Amino acid sequence: MLPLHVIGSIFIIMKRLIITTIIAVVISATAFAQKAHDAVNYSQNIYQGGSKAQAMGGAMGAVGSDMTATCINPAGQGLYRSSELAATFGIQQTFIDSKYYQQNTSRFKVRGTIPHFSYVMTRQRNSGKGLRYTQFGIGLTRTNDFNYHSHANGMNPNSSLIDHYLQQIDGLPYNKIKDEFPLTVFPAWDTYLIDTMRNAQGQLMYTSPVPQGKLNQDIETRSRGRSEEWTFAYSANFSDRLFLGASIGITRVKNNRSNKHTEQVPSDYNDNDFRVWTFQEDIVTNGTGANLKVGAIYYPASWIRFGIALHTPTRFSLDENVATSTTANFTTQKYFSQPKPSSYRYALHTSAKAVGSLALIIPQCGMISGDIEVLDYGSAYFISLDGYDYANHNKTIADAYSPTLNFRFGTEWMVGNMFLRGGLAFYGSPYGLKKSEESVTRIGLGAGFPVGDITTLDFAYSLSIGQKNHYPYLYYNAGGTPAIDPIQQSKYASNIAASIKFRF
Repeated sequence: MLPLHVIGSIFIIMKRLIITTIIAVVISATAFAQKAHDAVNYSQNIYQGGSKAQAMGGAMGAVGSDMTATCINPAGQGLYRSSELAATFGIQQTFIDSKYYQQNTSRFKVRGTIPHFSYVMTRQRNSGKGLRYTQFGIGLTRTNDFNYHSHANGMNPNSSLIDHYLQQIDGLPYNKIKDEFPLTVFPAWDTYLIDTMRNAQGQLMYTSPVPQGKLNQDIETRSRGRSEEWTFAYSANFSDRLFLGASIGITRVKNNRSNKHTEQVPSDYNDNDFRVWTFQEDIVTNGTGANLKVGAIYYPASWIRFGIALHTPTRFSLDENVATSTTANFTTQKYFSQPKPSSYRYALHTSAKAVGSLALIIPQCGMISGDIEVLDYGSAYFISLDGYDYANHNKTIADAYSPTLNFRFGTEWMVGNMFLRGGLAFYGSPYGLKKSEESVTRIGLGAGFPVGDITTLDFAYSLSIGQKNHYPYLYYNAGGTPAIDPIQQSKYASNIAASIKFRF
């Protein structure tokens, strides 16, 4: 039997190895978290579209006769009996409230949008049974929005972003920092926010003049951009009972995101001459993608419609440019570092999607409709187009995200010559069915008015509500758990939309 002191030494060594492994694994996951989350951003479709669709919560899969419905189920285009030209104009307002270390900060943003434009050409084939109408349509629909401004501010008692950097380079020779972390840790090294010193045993170790905690942290993100889909659809009407359709979607992504992280010591700080430092990161992403959708709608009776649609994954080809800068202010010196930007080219496969729809019709009165979508965010994955290895990113996606469901409900009722509409949608959490993190609830209200024989005006108001918690960085204690509070964010995005349709 081994002596007790030997057993004790082995236990201490194993404990240190386990803790080191936990920290290394979680830090790796953190490094990939933002890129993995991009897969969710570009997979998630919360259609804005026309005013009718916005008012009805997007529950258009079995409703049809609207280009937003065509994006959900291309068979819906088969319900057109005349040609149509339509356009939508909107005003978007985004309000984000952030809570960080018990301090709330809010930001508000307003901008104009054109979320929808479409043209459908309808041809009558015959007036009896069989193939009655065919339609070809082309439309532009906004599928997601990346416009927001968030701001968090709080006094962090425990850590600094520098502590995260120090955990990343622990054990790494200083002459390797530039190769391993050219945009983040190296600029901090270059501006004397990270330095080296020898401990009592003469070993070289990293140190920093930035205190470990008791820092006022200011974290701000400004994001601009959108994803939108050009839809090219062909559909057919068989005996006014069966409607079939297929579409090719060309999706465009544009996302410019600027992150600014500032840390400042209190005015009475006198441990050293450090005062404030700022890390600025600018990420520009542009790309295009393509997908295929097929669908069918069937009328078993005049008062009910069933719809089903399948969406292939969208394959994006994306270009991304990342630029950073670091500024460090000391009592008598100011340092600035701006490394050469990095560029990446990669492909992203989003998840496939299945949509089931139902509409209940009361002739000359109104209808109630509903959609359910099934998708798996964890099936998305990146493919390198420039030699970069995305294996760890893809593992992070598969481990973090799971299958989920989206629900949409809508209704429309005739009141005299006017249509009144309402809707409710719930987009499930990308983390799974039993999670609520990053789920989105959307409420819609609206009305439609015929103007003359060929023109219709539609108006809508919709409100999207979402919440998420995210860490500005991760710093871990000896047990491998985060020693920093997350930023708790509540996002409210409201849209006011007006559509005009000409049928001929």
